[in-house]
Amino acid sequence: MKRRMTMIGLGLVLLGGVLQGPAFAQAPATNTLDEVVRRGRLIVAIGLGAPPYGTTNAQMQPDGLDVEVAQALARDMGVQLEIVQTTAQNRIPYLQTNRVDLVISSFSITAERARAIAFTIPYAGAQQVVVARRDLALASLADLAGKRIGVARGSTNDGVATQLNPAGARISRYDDDALASQALLSRQVDVMITSDALGAALAQQNPQAGLENRLVISTAPFAFGIRRHEPDWLHFLNTWIYLNRQNGTLNRLFEKWVGHALPEFGSF
Repeated sequence: MKRRMTMIGLGLVLLGGVLQGPAFAQAPATNTLDEVVRRGRLIVAIGLGAPPYGTTNAQMQPDGLDVEVAQALARDMGVQLEIVQTTAQNRIPYLQTNRVDLVISSFSITAERARAIAFTIPYAGAQQVVVARRDLALASLADLAGKRIGVARGSTNDGVATQLNPAGARISRYDDDALASQALLSRQVDVMITSDALGAALAQQNPQAGLENRLVISTAPFAFGIRRHEPDWLHFLNTWIYLNRQNGTLNRLFEKWVGHALPEFGSF
């Protein structure tokens, strides 16, 4: 009996050591989920220079897919929504400095970003495309050689352009997609690398420019970005996204703003 109790005691000690290891680290002193509910306000970083995901309407109020997703999340949590405008390069710093509770800003999932922050399951997604005039000779990615390329600084599109690094090309980086779009419209750049939805919207809103989504580079899922080591907050947000994909809310919003059904993301 004594030996049995000794073994049980040893097992509990070992189990305690495992539970205190990296995989079961203690929760941080602050819990974002509890804090949001306590304060009655959800603070979300959204880029308002990347239509149709984030933009401003005729009344100069925030609008777009990401804005409506954030509004739905705040409504379901029973709290007010506060939007902090961000640019692509500020999304991670705003999380790391506790300026916002999360980021909903056409935030593509990458391994590099996942070292600094945590991602939820995808809530939306886009194709990365090359937008250019119809009359520009552009049959393949090889034809980007020597072209002037516009991208939003710090975005996944910036990373793609840098990785492609076409021979003789000049990459111009702007603070957001809106400024990159203006550069394309004014012919300061020959092409722009951006999302398929933004490219389609840009072409539709400026028919005189003769723009089209000319080449597809890749497909990127979008997720909410949060600080690392917050399992309760991550679990809640993943559950919310899953349920709102199942009940059709996210698909309805995606179709409203992007014009086609929400992509499938497998079991990510």
